[in-house]
Amino acid sequence: MAQLISDRRDIDFVLYEQLKIEDILKTEKYNDLNRKMFDMVISEARNLGVKEIYPTYKEGDREGVKFENGKVTAPECFHRPYGLFVEGEWIAMAENPDVGGQGFPAIIRQAAFEYISGANYALAAFGDLHVAAFGDLHAVGDGRGMIVEEVHHLVAGLQVQPHEQNHPHHPHHQHHQQHQQYHQHSSSTT
Repeated sequence: MAQLISDRRDIDFVLYEQLKIEDILKTEKYNDLNRKMFDMVISEARNLGVKEIYPTYKEGDREGVKFENGKVTAPECFHRPYGLFVEGEWIAMAENPDVGGQGFPAIIRQAAFEYISGANYALAAFGDLHVAAFGDLHAVGDGRGMIVEEVHHLVAGLQVQPHEQNHPHHPHHQHHQQHQQYHQHSSSTT
């Protein structure tokens, strides 16, 4: 079954022979990791993909996502594997440990996700959305308005409660304040 999802020999070839990923272990950022850890992570991703996620593929399509009364509900068969996905901290594996991540190189996350996404991309996409949201916050935020607990929730794959736009930590509120300050300053200098 795993060969239908991804070929481990291909993954190892790309990582260790083509990209020579072990060279990254010589850097200060990754010197506490090793090839054995990389192999273990990829093997565990394979187990999660084959044993837990792949069985949801057909049933998830049959049941589908539902949107009722303003609420989206994922197929029931997704609940257990997604719980294992979150519990195993798969979402945060390449994020900085300072924000709740595991600190693995992004290429190792990608190799592991060959099995997770290959088993059922619809389920794996829930985790990717959290990573994308965190990445957006990280790219545009300056740290002044971020609520650390919410960043940890995103990295952990947990639901973050939305803020009202007039909440002082909401990005639109900060942008609006900066915009107002700019206009106040420019009108006072003219």
